[in-house]
Amino acid sequence: MIKLYILDFIFACLQATPNQPTIAHLFLGFQCGIDSVSVETGGDFDSRTSMFHNMLRVLLETPFGDEETGMWRWTIELKFKIMRILRILWTSPLSSSIVLNELRENEFLFHLLIGEIPIQPSLSWDGQLMTGPEFLITESSMTFISFLALRAITLEYASIELCSVSQHRLPHFKRRLIDALNGQLKGDDGELMPVSSIFDLFDFLPPDGQNWEVPPPQFQYYRDLDLRPCLAEDADGNPIYNIDRVKDILLLKRNEFASLGRIAAEKDIDSMDREELLLVEFLEFSNRQKQLSSFRLKVLRYWSNVLLVMFESNEFKGSAQTSFLLQALQAVLPSLEIYASDNPDEAYELAKLAKILLFKIDFSTTTSENGGTRKAGDLVSDKLFQLFQICLAAIGKWAGNSELRALYYSICYRYLAAIVQKDQDFLPSRHKAVKSIHVHGERLLNVICDDAYGSDVACQTAALILLNALVKVGSVEDDAYVVENLNRLNFIGILADSLRSVLAEWLEIVQTRNTEAELLWNARLALVLSICQTREGAKHALQANLFPAIEQSGLFAADPELLEDAPGAAALERHYALLVRVARVVCAAVLTRGPQSSVAQGPARRFLSEHRMLVVQTLKRSAGIGGGPTVAGGGASVGVGGADGNREAAQLLEGAVEELAESFMVLIAATGFLEFEEEMAAPRSKGPQAVGLPTLFH
Repeated sequence: MIKLYILDFIFACLQATPNQPTIAHLFLGFQCGIDSVSVETGGDFDSRTSMFHNMLRVLLETPFGDEETGMWRWTIELKFKIMRILRILWTSPLSSSIVLNELRENEFLFHLLIGEIPIQPSLSWDGQLMTGPEFLITESSMTFISFLALRAITLEYASIELCSVSQHRLPHFKRRLIDALNGQLKGDDGELMPVSSIFDLFDFLPPDGQNWEVPPPQFQYYRDLDLRPCLAEDADGNPIYNIDRVKDILLLKRNEFASLGRIAAEKDIDSMDREELLLVEFLEFSNRQKQLSSFRLKVLRYWSNVLLVMFESNEFKGSAQTSFLLQALQAVLPSLEIYASDNPDEAYELAKLAKILLFKIDFSTTTSENGGTRKAGDLVSDKLFQLFQICLAAIGKWAGNSELRALYYSICYRYLAAIVQKDQDFLPSRHKAVKSIHVHGERLLNVICDDAYGSDVACQTAALILLNALVKVGSVEDDAYVVENLNRLNFIGILADSLRSVLAEWLEIVQTRNTEAELLWNARLALVLSICQTREGAKHALQANLFPAIEQSGLFAADPELLEDAPGAAALERHYALLVRVARVVCAAVLTRGPQSSVAQGPARRFLSEHRMLVVQTLKRSAGIGGGPTVAGGGASVGVGGADGNREAAQLLEGAVEELAESFMVLIAATGFLEFEEEMAAPRSKGPQAVGLPTLFH
């Protein structure tokens, strides 16, 4: 107990002023200056006899427990209190360099990994097994909670040490660290030593996904008791009930009953005693449940960080990358499948890790011709499809908040974007993906469409991008299921109608420089384009008044250079880029429906006729007639800095004008606009001069 009190005192001193020398630094063996600490040559710290080094020895040499009673609370508590002191020291700029170097010289992380004990159902905690909710009302639960807190700091240190070793370019030490985290550690004699790998340490989430939720008990005497004043935050910020305050309130409530002047029967007193005991037990259970969930989540975050740092610092290539990613997915997916729908906090961390791993996969390695690599690639493909299915199922259940669903949308998009390539190697994956989309049905698309229409901007963008990928996969597989369901849900009509405000919202985006809103509009226009590139989608878009919506927006009626909120070439280029995107939508709808479609041809010709001025102006500029595109507002307002910025903005503007001109030429050719104009002009003509230039160029 004395050791624990000393450690608490040192921790309190360091926590109060972590970036200033304190008496705690002196106790630990540092030499303190006015605003710095150092190591005295020949002193206790230098000779490794200081309190700091004695703490290390206690931490590493004290056993966690024995086979009879399992894990001991007092040793785990002792180790945790030492580790949290070390954590302050290695995170503080005052002492981090000294402490990290000293820990590295003592091979601290290797010793921690050797001493780690994986969590197993048969492992007891002060003689108690974790068999159910009743475990949390025993003191043994605090042993397990302290163990999780200790594991979290250990994993945090592992990621910090690996980053530090990589930055200091210590390749031999880094290789040993990564091998140890992969479960391979050689001793001084060259023999392999038993050590838990990072995947062995993914043992802290319950395999059944149960957080031991217990409904609150029903009370008769204390049913209206307000215990909110008893809430307080623990050292880790968890809102828990102060049990001593609760007992005081219960005593006051009992005195209140006594003051009513009624004589309580013995059975009433017994009932009140039982209710008080039940209430205190339930609140203790609730406190420990919150702490347990909090530390599990913290361990999960640090475990994910270690995995990502290992991947980045090791620079995996080829089959080594495939093998590592396969191990990671095999470890994560079972838990994600359990937690994806009902446990949003854990699901968010697992999905975030899965997304990062997925975006790092080189899908070309999964289709290698090499036998061994191909087999591993097939396993990765199976795991990725499993991940895709898990996310689809969670989306269909409207899991979590918009932030979590945005993660699921991103994962599904990345998977679909990889397999949408017209490559025979991805054909089975595309077939399975399309089948999964059919299985989850309209309910899945309904959730995605709702988020794409009314969620926050980030979730809206992610949902639109996923819908785009779903439409493209359907297009490659010649499957109109997604497009037809989008029309049935009236989402194509909503998309077309949203184009009415495209110009007003775009000008606001340019003025406010709202990049999130710009990404949202880019995703929306990309989806409309993909829909219009399918035959059924183009039909539905045209029937949803695509052309009237574009016409009402005033986008093509406005002269880009005369807009009040478009100062300089940079803003002008962005406006022309918007014109290009919308023009491509028009071209796609017309080309997809073909020359025989009166629904497309008539509105398209009318579109060209009504916006003749912009069409002619753009074609002239692209041909170099009239001095090329001008830069409104002069070079000073371009906003990209100096002559180089002016040239870059001008080049981008020129490219946008060229693309817009190409779109107009495609539309003119697809509608036979010039021939149509000549035919319309011929009956009204008088004399030979009527056969001159087409009306378009007047």
